[in-house]
Amino acid sequence: MTVDFIMLRIAIYGSECTGKTTLAQYLADHYATLWVPEYSRDYAENKPLLDISDVMPIIRGQIAHEEEAVRVARKRGLPLVICDTIPLSSIAYSLYYNHAVLEEAKVLAKRPYDLYLLTDTDVPWQADGIRGQNVDRTTMHQLFCQQLLENQLPYTLLTSIQAERFTMATQTIDRQLQHKAHDSY
Repeated sequence: MTVDFIMLRIAIYGSECTGKTTLAQYLADHYATLWVPEYSRDYAENKPLLDISDVMPIIRGQIAHEEEAVRVARKRGLPLVICDTIPLSSIAYSLYYNHAVLEEAKVLAKRPYDLYLLTDTDVPWQADGIRGQNVDRTTMHQLFCQQLLENQLPYTLLTSIQAERFTMATQTIDRQLQHKAHDSY
């Protein structure tokens, strides 16, 4: 068995300020693996007012960071990489803010992940220093769900407090790791 057969890409996906980054860090620590931070955070620090012209650079930046993390993880023999958001998020935000999506963005956002963990909006919104407003997270959550359904992507909805989300996430990841390991024999 080689590590290439069991390398998992775990996507943490959901509306802003729903605990994705905290969860990604906890999961990376728990599995002693790498996590890919949300590229749009760094991007937004340099350009606070984003528009549709920023969608492609954000998607490309996220993909580049993911690919580098996967390359390093494979080299180190790590079984998974945790992605704090994914390019598909840019599609939902583009729909919300711009009421449009670039075709090229749709194509690039269709990246395979082994597991999609969707964070619910049942936690209080907290300013993170990057996002200056409390967007309608219910509408955003619906857009995120819509993207998963339209692309026929199975997902696990993570609800409740952070500790329960972490438990739900680790149980789901452990099952996926066991399934992948069994399939590789």
